[in-house]
Amino acid sequence: MNDYTRDSRGDVGGWYVRSRGDVGFWYLRSKGDMGAWVRKAAMTGLMDLTLLLARSQPELIEAHICERIMCCVAQQASEKIDRFRAHAISVFLTLLHFDSPPIPHVPHRGELEKLFPRSDVASVNWNAPSQAFSRITQLLGLPTYRYPVLLGLIVSLGGLTESTVRHSTQSLFEYMKGVQRDPQALGSFSGTLLQIWEDNLLNDRVSLPLLKTLDHVLTHGCFDIFTTEEDHPFAVKLLALCKKEIKNSKDVQKLLSAILVFCGMVQFPGNVRRSALLQLCLLLCHRFPLIRKTTASQVYETLLTYSEVVGADVLDEVVTVLSDTACQLDSPRLGKKAAFGAGGACHLPTPGKVVHTQGLRTSPVQPPQSTGAEGPDLGPSDTAP
Repeated sequence: MNDYTRDSRGDVGGWYVRSRGDVGFWYLRSKGDMGAWVRKAAMTGLMDLTLLLARSQPELIEAHICERIMCCVAQQASEKIDRFRAHAISVFLTLLHFDSPPIPHVPHRGELEKLFPRSDVASVNWNAPSQAFSRITQLLGLPTYRYPVLLGLIVSLGGLTESTVRHSTQSLFEYMKGVQRDPQALGSFSGTLLQIWEDNLLNDRVSLPLLKTLDHVLTHGCFDIFTTEEDHPFAVKLLALCKKEIKNSKDVQKLLSAILVFCGMVQFPGNVRRSALLQLCLLLCHRFPLIRKTTASQVYETLLTYSEVVGADVLDEVVTVLSDTACQLDSPRLGKKAAFGAGGACHLPTPGKVVHTQGLRTSPVQPPQSTGAEGPDLGPSDTAP
């Protein structure tokens, strides 16, 4: 091994890239035991090679390589499977606390040693979500680790184990509670959140739990500071990504989650609010009865929660249309009645193009007096089943 590392710095870097690629590839594309085993073996290999190089050829561990290693392992440390999360944390802490000699170029070493003191390592049960996530989420405060840790937390939020979902969600909320009054910190966090979505658009393994995460944080008012500014950049980009994610989608779970996110975006004033309401009106016309029913129910609750969205003179009319129209029935025309009734009462421009739902083609409905805003393009509502 010494001959190999002595003669080929580039090959060492290539080996690191391949091992890190194995971790990332199987993390995002495999839900089974095979992916977990490969990730565990790759992490072990990364650790063994790094410790060996630290003892014999530390100059081969360049700053960018060490950063990628630590970030890769930190992402696995917020993993939703207990035993592999514990293994990742073990690798992370071994690299951090190794002192024969210390691993060079560890990002934020001083802060990490305060967050994970050597004396506390053995006393924590890293298999337990209640103990692991509350500590791992502290890495969100370190810029280098924010993206990988948040990506891991998002996937954990979409897990099937109740304790994992509960504790990962609770830990994320605790972190956001500490930064939601700090515009700079919240801006950095929200930017990372949107970047993760943009990088994983249409990747259901990430986008589905991310939609659920957004629903939670919007419902709990984590971005209230952004609602004081009309058409805040975060809200504008969030709306655009959500529209791209569900365009032409037939995934019921994704559409149901998107409905909740659109309802949460109603709290942002300006064109974002109008576009979110237009998307919800289109979903009232969806060919799936469950989507129509859920949309009607959620819009009804949203308008009661955010009563300032529509004027008091038309609020009763809107909620009456939504509550009295049986959107869950097989006839999509009832959904259109609710959509055009609610949209008209809210003075929203209704798309005039032909809408296809459940194989039925209806005549174009002329929009009310234009207000200058264009109707959004939502694939599921205007695509024949």
